[in-house]
Amino acid sequence: LEKTQIGKLLTKSVKSFKRAKRTADDGTKAQWDEAISSAEKLLAALRAAATEENKKAAQGKKAESQKSGLPKSAGAYKIRLETQKKEIYKNPPALPPASIKIDSKTHPLPKRDKATAELSFSGGEAIKAMLKDFKPN
Repeated sequence: LEKTQIGKLLTKSVKSFKRAKRTADDGTKAQWDEAISSAEKLLAALRAAATEENKKAAQGKKAESQKSGLPKSAGAYKIRLETQKKEIYKNPPALPPASIKIDSKTHPLPKRDKATAELSFSGGEAIKAMLKDFKPN
């Protein structure tokens, strides 16, 4: 409906029909009334179809935003953030990284200290020097 612009055409037609009715003879005013009423009925039906189309499109976007995993596009990511009521600092938002690979042999998962509840990272001497001041909590 948006591509055809038929709603705008019908609205302009109704206005021109009303203008023609004002200047018409008494014998043709009934015909203009009939044309106006049929055009307005058609316009109301098109408006109902347009709102139904918009609802279906919104449901499709919402269903896509609730899929698990990483979003496929920035638009889908933006819809996901809006449905989760997150603040958007960039428009369009930057997508998260596609994949993060952690080599479990060289960098095992961090361990939490039961007494202080701090995370401790184990690894080689190079990683210990880099993580000396890193405290994520």
